[in-house]
Amino acid sequence: AKLKQLAVDGQGDVYACGPPPMIDALQPVLFMNGFETERIFFDRFTTSSNATPAH
Repeated sequence: AKLKQLAVDGQGDVYACGPPPMIDALQPVLFMNGFETERIFFDRFTTSSNATPAH
């Protein structure tokens, strides 16, 4: 609903950052509003308990 209020037309690129459940919920909304896979970019945030130790 908010995308329609903002008059988003699906022609631009989308950059979204957040926890995996938020990103997973956002993807179908973007597809339904005309955004193509090639125009959608995500960074999924995770907790430090999922982090791999640096060497």
